[in-house]
Amino acid sequence: GINTGIVQLEGVIGGIQRTNFTQQEGVGIICDVSKLEILSSSFRNGRAAALEGFECTLSISKSTIARNKNGLRFRRSAIEIARSTLEENGYETDRNGGAVLCEECKRLSITDSVIRNNFGRNGGGISLRDTAKVEFVETTLEGNVALISGGAIFWAPTGGSIRGVRYINNSANSFGKDFASPALYISANLS
Repeated sequence: GINTGIVQLEGVIGGIQRTNFTQQEGVGIICDVSKLEILSSSFRNGRAAALEGFECTLSISKSTIARNKNGLRFRRSAIEIARSTLEENGYETDRNGGAVLCEECKRLSITDSVIRNNFGRNGGGISLRDTAKVEFVETTLEGNVALISGGAIFWAPTGGSIRGVRYINNSANSFGKDFASPALYISANLS
């Protein structure tokens, strides 16, 4: 067969652990309805997302995700990133979240990491929509660029915490060079 560089994990019982994994010039890993732990690994120069998935529990530690068409793209997942670097992702695309896109996720935690020189439509570094629990701790967001808003982070209404985060030279063409969030619309019957 043809080696496309894809590792697909579906319905894996007990999860998968990848250590010292290197991916170059292809799609990284697709993780659907699985548990995946990535340690000391590298995802570089991919023509698509380095990692993507649906209803996945993902843990990334001591890894590098660099120069991919997109970094991480997840929906309805729980993601933990620690001591990792995500840089120069999101080239040649107008998608949201150059380094991280998290839609309707249960959790996103980024600790002691660097999100640098990524590009996206909304959220050059990180784009969040309807993610239940968000936590950024001791992380640097540097040189990220948004085509529209949220150079470092675009955060559609959710809850969470930001502690010890450093914003350095992020930019957006419309608004929110470091951080942007759309208005929260509330519909109420006031009769």
